[in-house]
Formats: sequence, structure tokens, C-alpha cells
Amino acid sequence: MDDEENKTSDKKEEFSRKTGEVGKKILEYIDKGVVLSQKGLVSAGKAISAFGDKSVQRIELAQLKKKLSKEYYSLGKFLYDKFSTFEDAEVTAADADIKAFMEKISKIQDDIKIHEDMLSPESGDDANDSDGFDDSDLEDEVSEEETEAETETEPSDTVEE
Repeated sequence: MDDEENKTSDKKEEFSRKTGEVGKKILEYIDKGVVLSQKGLVSAGKAISAFGDKSVQRIELAQLKKKLSKEYYSLGKFLYDKFSTFEDAEVTAADADIKAFMEKISKIQDDIKIHEDMLSPESGDDANDSDGFDDSDLEDEVSEEETEAETETEPSDTVEE
């Protein structure tokens, strides 16, 4: 019986040793998984942050382009009103009203250039802009929102005589 007990004891020890090794291996894999998950989360966080920053820049750029378009419209309307009222009216860049329009337009163009430079591939960490984001869709969306808002209220920056 002693022999049988020894065999049983040896088998138990071998089984404990093997399960201990398997347990250790499992724990090693879990630890590696945790480390890799942490690295992945850091990388994903950076990518999401960069995407969010670029998205904000794109929205602001679309809004600036819409604002520039409104300024051109306002300038055109101002000139049309001036010429339709006074057929022999003379307009120069030195006129106060025209100068104000030119300054606004120039400022908006400068802001657009700054935003475009920030979005250019050379300024970012990635060499290409492959985030799958189509700027034209954004501009259409912003345009639709602003058109709806314009129908509800008149723009406050239009020039009246």
C-alpha cells in the first residue's frame, strides 16, 4: 500500500507542478495582454485627440469660408445699391465703406490661410491626411445650418445705407 500511496502522492505533486506551470503561463499572457492594452489605449487616445483637433480646425475653416462668402455678398449688395441709386457714383478703395469691407475680407482670408496651414500634411505628425474625412461634406453641412439660421434672422453684419 505504501507503494500505491507514493504513486498517488507523486501523481498529485506532478499534477500540482503542471497546473502551476500552466497557471504561471496564463498569468504571463494576461500580464502581456494588460501591457499591450495599455499601449494600445495610449496610441488610440493620441489618435483620437489628433482627429478631434483636426475636426475642429476643419469646422472653423468651413465657417470662415462661409463668412468670407457672406462678406463678398455684402460688398456686392452694397455696390449694387450704390450704383442703382446713383448711376454716376464713383467708388474707390479709399472710400470708408469699401475700406471696411476690404479689411474684413483681408482678415478672414488671413484666418483661412492660418487654418489651411494647420491642416496641411506638412504641419501634422502624419505625412498624409488619410483620416477619411471629406471637407466638402462638412462645408455643405455648415452651409445648410447657416442657411437655416439666416432664414430665421437677418445677418447682423450687412451694410445698409
